[in-house]
Amino acid sequence: YYSAARELKKRHPNVEVVLEGLPYDEQRTKVLMTVAAGKGPCVAQVDCIWLGEFAEGGILIDLTPYYEKWEDKNDIPEVFLESSKYNGKYYGVWLNSDVRLLQWEKEPLRKAGFDPEVPPKYWEEMAQMVQKAQNPPELWGFLYIAQANDDTNDYWYPWLWQGGGRILSEDYTKAMFNSEAGVQALQFWVDLMHKYKVTPQDVMSEAEDPSAALAQGLFVMGETVGLNWSRERFPTAEDFKKAVGAGHLPIPPGGRQATGSGGWLLGITRDCKYPDLAWEFITLVTSPENAKDFWKREGMVPVRKSAIKDVAEYEEAFPYYHLVEEAVAFTHFRPYIPEYPKFAPALWTAIQKALLLEATPKEALDEAAEETNKILAGEK
Repeated sequence: YYSAARELKKRHPNVEVVLEGLPYDEQRTKVLMTVAAGKGPCVAQVDCIWLGEFAEGGILIDLTPYYEKWEDKNDIPEVFLESSKYNGKYYGVWLNSDVRLLQWEKEPLRKAGFDPEVPPKYWEEMAQMVQKAQNPPELWGFLYIAQANDDTNDYWYPWLWQGGGRILSEDYTKAMFNSEAGVQALQFWVDLMHKYKVTPQDVMSEAEDPSAALAQGLFVMGETVGLNWSRERFPTAEDFKKAVGAGHLPIPPGGRQATGSGGWLLGITRDCKYPDLAWEFITLVTSPENAKDFWKREGMVPVRKSAIKDVAEYEEAFPYYHLVEEAVAFTHFRPYIPEYPKFAPALWTAIQKALLLEATPKEALDEAAEETNKILAGEK
């Protein structure tokens, strides 16, 4: 942001760019409140799951006229172009994205007799590997997140997609996550906790930071957003790669490779008095020339074709970057409709109920689907 602001200032000396950073939840609340009061920012950073809500609510302006004249749009992968739209119109420009991957500690697997360079291909194989390699409570087998927030849904969706499932119907009018694929995915999570006993109930605790536990080497293996690299443990990329392995998530029998993505877009709010300048700033921020170092440092998905193909360059800065590049071909997004933030709690509650054995996966997902369908129908 700062480098783009300096460039904009150079081009337009009379322009002042004021940047404000906020924690995740506060960002959404502040944009909604300030725009409602007519005092919104010119440019807003938008989580992809807020896009539909912000577009439907008139928070963001239609950027289609800008896209139509923007040559760089041809450098954006189709999956990101499409996920910049709501009802056929563009409302944001992707800044960065990420993918869900599998990460593991090599030494415990080596000691258990496995090749630490070869990831498990199937769910059952993975469960058996980590069960043999774990030594709880000092070292647990497998990490997923199951807290009372949308991170839980986000971590669970890839397992749903791998079985051919969907979150919603194609027209977004009906819940589909309670399909056979959904029940299978949630049953596997339940089995990891209660049958194989490789995932502790601590992953449900709000007081814990499960992703930090993976980075600290307290789990043999786990699902992660991008890669979880503790630079305190491994100061260099070489150190990290020697000790930690990474691969794509395993699949169920008869399943297909799939993962999930999230990330951030930049949009222009309806309160902006200088939308042309705001658009220029957005194009500066998101340009490969400006964003490349950020993408490399954070291990993010570069949301430009010209950058994604530079695998060797990114691999030098962030190990296993080639996995990020590969995953773009089979990644999925959560539905970016206004109703998503409303029904997401029903789903993570269902996941927690199943994990606590308060309901079967089928019962829990059916209950969440019923709640979701009411929300989608405008009844709640």
